[in-house]
Amino acid sequence: MAYIEQRRKDPNEHPDARNFNNIGDISVLKEDVHFKSYGIQIFYDPSHVFGGKNNQVRRKIGEHAIKAITEFGYDGLEIEVNDQSAFGLTDKDQALVTTFNGIDWQQTNMGKEPKPDDMPLSLVDIVKQLIADRVARNIVAVDPAKLVRDYRALDKIAWNMAA
Repeated sequence: MAYIEQRRKDPNEHPDARNFNNIGDISVLKEDVHFKSYGIQIFYDPSHVFGGKNNQVRRKIGEHAIKAITEFGYDGLEIEVNDQSAFGLTDKDQALVTTFNGIDWQQTNMGKEPKPDDMPLSLVDIVKQLIADRVARNIVAVDPAKLVRDYRALDKIAWNMAA
């Protein structure tokens, strides 16, 4: 029980997390000889940690997706995305949307437009922040003009369920 209480006091935990968010424990795996020798990649799935009881908790899904890559060195992400999550048969509460550009809120797990403080992140938001991090840390070199074009292309992605 002491371990469980200690895990709940982890600064990377969120009080509404439905499962333990041991996001920082990856360092143990990254140093493991077996993982190193076989080049095993480690992916993070914040969707199942947080679920989606409300939009603030859904925002944590996006924030921890970004944190997994930028701060903890995960090799990739698995994120639930469903632009019609209101009708999803499984995992609909934890699903993020692709973009908010032209969104029909009634077709999402949010039902109506959230207040600015409660706005979760979209997949486009997450991608843009991960690109910005990689460029800022000189992990990738991108011509600034191309980066502006790429961000504009991401911003043009429209929510269109008819397509």
